[in-house]
Amino acid sequence: MIYRNLKFISILCLQLLVVGICIGCISSKTEEVTYNLESYSNFNFLKDLSSDNLKTPKLKVVMDLSAELQKLLDTKKYDEAIVFLKTYLKDHPQDIDTKYKLAYLLYFRERFSEGIEVISWLLEQKIESFSSKYDQKYELLYADLLIEDGQIDKAYQVLKELVREHPCSRAYTFLAKVYMKQHKYDASLYAIKRALDRYYSYESEQKELETSEDFVDNFKAIDDSKILDSKSEIYFWMSYLSIYNGEFEKVQTYLDGISNKYKMSPSVLYLYGLYQFSINQFDESFKYVSDLNKLHPSFRGFYLESKIYEKKKDQDHQVLSLQRSLEYKDDSGVKLELASIYSLDPDKHYEAYILANDVQQKGSIDQQHEAKVIISKLDNKK
Repeated sequence: MIYRNLKFISILCLQLLVVGICIGCISSKTEEVTYNLESYSNFNFLKDLSSDNLKTPKLKVVMDLSAELQKLLDTKKYDEAIVFLKTYLKDHPQDIDTKYKLAYLLYFRERFSEGIEVISWLLEQKIESFSSKYDQKYELLYADLLIEDGQIDKAYQVLKELVREHPCSRAYTFLAKVYMKQHKYDASLYAIKRALDRYYSYESEQKELETSEDFVDNFKAIDDSKILDSKSEIYFWMSYLSIYNGEFEKVQTYLDGISNKYKMSPSVLYLYGLYQFSINQFDESFKYVSDLNKLHPSFRGFYLESKIYEKKKDQDHQVLSLQRSLEYKDDSGVKLELASIYSLDPDKHYEAYILANDVQQKGSIDQQHEAKVIISKLDNKK
């Protein structure tokens, strides 16, 4: 029984890892909106500028641009903000800070390949922006974009070079995420402990701390609750690894290290729910999951909810939770579980076949193998 519970918990931890700590956002499948610049009061300041004689924007232009961008962010018009920045950058391709903001917005909207293209250009330039000198913040964003885009080996090379040349706690944290993706959990634990050591030993110096936290500050204009600061993120992953390893006696201590201001963030709500689930406190777990589904329905709350119902042997509600999860995110793991359940019901064999076939096309190697087994069993039942 203990082995079965740990197996369930391992699966849930890996599902959280797939999501990533900084995500919990709305799906990126939103179509590009048409942004009518002329409908906004600051249109003229864009119209009057010419890239021929102005490579670095003047201060007033920057202030106007920031004010207009902030209006869009405050009203959660993120896709319009992306188009707004892209339009501006057509005439000001050398504006480093604005390209940096664009890369962050693309990351936030889960448009990782586009974000990688933008941040790659910044890395190629290696020039000073008008507000801050070139530092490791570009590599940090680049590495996290690569992780979320599934380019794990490439992210590892970037982070290995970064921790050698410009180590900071967040670089070690991202390296820990890479190791977890590679199923190297001992190495991941070592990296996250190095992040903790780096944070307390070195980043008390203001310059070091500012560099580390700069990665977060760019997101605060978008959603302050979704992106953890360095210390909280370290303790988040310490908690996560302890749950994965079954070291439940350590988890609460690590959870206490996460700042109170993040208690309602999607990743932290999920972590609390996962912890309660892992120690068989299903009613307590359900409370966190309910809050998560209300506040951040696009996160993994419905999947965790389905596992709670599975433990309670309530298959009808388990299926409903899995279906709700798919409404918000196309997930091969969820489809695989639904296919497995449907394969047991003769009236649902067709649905099971469709789901398993889709996983064979889009899932990971392990998922494809499981889908193939389901399809084979369905064929034998014909």
